This record gives sequence, structure tokens and C-alpha cells, in this order.
Amino acid sequence: MERPNSPYTVNKPEGWDELLAYTRGGPKPSPDRAREILERYLDHMKAENCTYHPEVTASVFRLPGCRVRATDFDELPGKGVSYSGLRRESNIYKYRAATGMSIVPITNEPVEKKHLFDSGWNWLALELTAGEYAGYSFYRIGEGHTVSIELTCREEAQLELLQNGTLIAESKITAEEAGDQLAQAVQKAQAVQKVQTVQAVLQPAQHALLTVKVLSGSVELHTVIVK
Repeated sequence: MERPNSPYTVNKPEGWDELLAYTRGGPKPSPDRAREILERYLDHMKAENCTYHPEVTASVFRLPGCRVRATDFDELPGKGVSYSGLRRESNIYKYRAATGMSIVPITNEPVEKKHLFDSGWNWLALELTAGEYAGYSFYRIGEGHTVSIELTCREEAQLELLQNGTLIAESKITAEEAGDQLAQAVQKAQAVQKVQTVQAVLQPAQHALLTVKVLSGSVELHTVIVK
């Protein structure tokens, strides 16, 4: 009820808080009042009376309008095809640990859990160095749709962005470095580095495999956004 993470969410009926208050020791609604609230709740459950969240549907099916964490690259068909997998098959987060891809924290500072089941995946990035790549599938790409790659750069890097094997963008990313050694050390220890963006226009396609490939240097990919 009234949650933004569902394609359709039930709008809270008038009087619902009275029922919740009763479960916590508050006054008991009369049978007629309770029936009235629950019947209103049942009516609100009809799809036409719910609030639709198209961005959730887009995220589930990877349609334009979604954001995908860079750590959620395509795991199939597998190593050497949908991702490079050149690293040791392990990481301390136990997240996609068998892929041979480097999963790193976005921040060096402790992060508070937002809720009981918060796995912290929002604070993980995908590190790519020279020769490494990762692919992301999206669907129903039309005229005018674009992709944006959010990343940080710790070492000057050159990367390519391909759609179904065809180059659509290449970019040279400059690391945000300070002037002297002390300042560089302070910057390295900061919680989050400056996020940079690489953008490209997509070609219409029912299925688009977007591949980020690093030719030189090192980057940390945060998010892939298709609009």
C-alpha cells in the first residue's frame, strides 16, 4: 500500500489509520465502521483505482526509463561474451562473486542500512581496467532514446560504448586529481568521488546489448540509464 516499488500500488483508504491504531492498542472501531474501511480498501485494490508506476515496469523489463546498477551486467551467455571475467572469482561482498569481475565500494565510509533487508548493493560499483568490459541488455529501444553511463575515474581512461557490437560512442575520461601528494591522499580517502557521465544516442532495436569496454586506464561504473 502506497509503495513506489510496485508497478501498481494501492492507495490508502480513508480510515485505514483507525484500524492500525486499534492493532496497537487504540480505540476499537465499530463493526460497521471497520466494514466500511475494509470495503473501501477492497475497492482501492482494483487496478483502475491503483496508482501506476511505469518506471517500475521499465526497471523489471529493462525498458527505456530505467536505471540499472553497473554491477548488474548480463550474466548470460557468460564469461568472455557478456562480460570479460578476467579477475579472481571472489569478492568480500559475495555479490556475483563467481563472475571474475571486480565489485568495489563506492564509498570508504560505513553506510547505514536503510531497512532490515538493505544489502548495500546501492553502494557497490563495477571496476573496469584496460581490456575489461560488461554488457547490459535493454529492450524496445525507439527513435530518440539515449543511454547515460555514470562513473568515477581514478586513473585517466579511454572507453568505448557499443550497441549490439557497433561503436556508438568513445570517450576519454580524466581523473579528478588534486595537485600535491597530500591533497591526492585526502581525495582518495573521501567517501565518494565526483561522478562523470558518458552519453550516446541509441539506434532503434527490439533488443539492445550495450557494452562498456575500457581500452586504457581505470573506471568505476555506477549506473547505466536508458531514457
